[in-house]
Amino acid sequence: MMMSYKNKLSNIEFMLAQIIWELEIASGYRINKIIIERQYRNWADIGTTSVYSGLEKLRRRRLIDSKFMDKKFGKGPVPKLFKLTAEGKKILKEEVIKSLEFSRERDKRFELSLAASPILKTSEFRKALFSRIDFLRESHKIIEQKFKVDGGDKLPLHVKALFKHSLFLISNEIDFTGEIIRQVK
Repeated sequence: MMMSYKNKLSNIEFMLAQIIWELEIASGYRINKIIIERQYRNWADIGTTSVYSGLEKLRRRRLIDSKFMDKKFGKGPVPKLFKLTAEGKKILKEEVIKSLEFSRERDKRFELSLAASPILKTSEFRKALFSRIDFLRESHKIIEQKFKVDGGDKLPLHVKALFKHSLFLISNEIDFTGEIIRQVK
C-alpha cells in the first residue's frame, strides 16, 4: 500500500524555515538575498512579497520568533530578525524527512528537502532516501499495473506515452536517489 504525507508547511514556509535554520537568525533582506543567490524561486514558486507573508504565517503559527534589530542601517524601516522556535525546528525536521520519503518525481518539494538535508543526521538522511526508493518502486508498480490493465502496448500512442513517461521518470528518480545514497558517508 502506497503511503502519502500531508505537508504541515507550504513550499514557501518550508524554504523559509530551512534558510532561517541555516542562518540561525536572519532578516527578511538576508533571506531574500539567499533566495536569489540559490535560485530558490525555481523550486518554490515564490515572489518577493511571498517571503514576508510566509514569514508572518510562520510567526503566527509560533514556528519562528521575530524581533526588531537594535539599530537601523541605511534607508528603509528597522529590520526584523527571525529565529526558529523549538516547535519550528521539530516541524522542519519532520517535513524534511517526510518530503524526502514521499515526494514523487518532478516534485519541487523533493528539491527543497534536498536543500534542507543538512538539518538531518547522516543516518536519518540515508533512511529517508531508502524509504523514498521503496515509495518510488511502489508508485512504479502501481502505474505499471494500471498500464497493463488499461491495455498496455495496445493503447493509442498518446496514452501509452503518458504511462511510459511517468515510468521512465520514476526509474530515473530511483537511480538518482540510489546515487545520492552511495555518496552520503
